[in-house]
Amino acid sequence: MNRGPLGELVRLAMRLVPALTAVFFVLLGAVPLGLPGFATVGPLFSLCAIFFWTVTSPNLLPPLVVFLVGLIEDSLSGGPIGLWAVIFLLVQFVTISQRQVLVGIRFLLSWASFILVCYLAGLAAWGGASFYYGHMLPMKPIMVQSTLTLLAYPAVAWLLILCARKIVSSG
Repeated sequence: MNRGPLGELVRLAMRLVPALTAVFFVLLGAVPLGLPGFATVGPLFSLCAIFFWTVTSPNLLPPLVVFLVGLIEDSLSGGPIGLWAVIFLLVQFVTISQRQVLVGIRFLLSWASFILVCYLAGLAAWGGASFYYGHMLPMKPIMVQSTLTLLAYPAVAWLLILCARKIVSSG
């Protein structure tokens, strides 16, 4: 690889890939599909990205970036500002605490771990939003969203694996 200024620029760009993919997935999740009610239960692709990058390369997705991704998610979802930002940070913290177990395990076990994280994040979002609005919200929408998110994880992870390979090959 070129060690000059162009090589440094390429390495910097590759280091931004995790943050850019997380933001991309927030934006992808906000695309209106014209399906009634889907906006409130659509998958949280950004949660997939945060989990993936925290397991794969946590140093490339610092907490400040995770918080900002959460704020973007909050802004586009119409929910309480800061809710997903805090939940994404909690997901990152829990995932980092279990990272030694998660690194190098088979995909199905990693996916099973994501399922647990996904439903816990959904329950935290439900609890936080219920507290914010001052009454118990229905659980069905967040459970549908969590289920769609965990079903989307293999496709999102596959795309992110391709990105991670590109980062490794350019570094």
